Amino acid sequence: MICSGREIGEPGKSVMNRAVTITLVEADYVAANRLHLLNQYKGRGPVAVLCVLIASYILVLAASFAELALPEMLNLLIPALLLWLLGARWLNYLWFVPRATRRLFRQQKTLHRPMSYSWSQAGLKVSSENGEWLFAWADYLELAENGTIMLVYEGPRLFQMLPKRFFTSEQLADLRRHAGKLAA
Repeated sequence: MICSGREIGEPGKSVMNRAVTITLVEADYVAANRLHLLNQYKGRGPVAVLCVLIASYILVLAASFAELALPEMLNLLIPALLLWLLGARWLNYLWFVPRATRRLFRQQKTLHRPMSYSWSQAGLKVSSENGEWLFAWADYLELAENGTIMLVYEGPRLFQMLPKRFFTSEQLADLRRHAGKLAA
């Protein structure tokens, strides 16, 4: 537990520091939004569309190998849609999202300010010059992470960004253990 900036624990035992102060940089915001985009691509709708297009493409290929006559438009449309979908996702991930998030980061001044995070059994506490909030673990929907950032989702499109470079490996493991109490 942290009380007035001090750690409290059993005398003589080392206590986990469960507090970090984070100041986001543009690259953190880009990494967070790229990870969020990948999570969106894993949703039921996008996966279903991709599966239908892949299945349709396989059927078109099978029909052409079996020398079945299909309308020429179908032979062109299905592969074109599949390539467009995959290309659009790739372009969105590599170019559109980074470009848009860099611009948004420059515009949103609250992202440039230090935020202090601490966690306990009760939840994740966020403090800044604008106030203090305690989010119970059960109020979060999910946890997503990659090699550089961890996202703790408050809603389908609203998340806390926790760049991993601010945490020790022990703190990350402890945070994951506490986040295991997320709502399903």
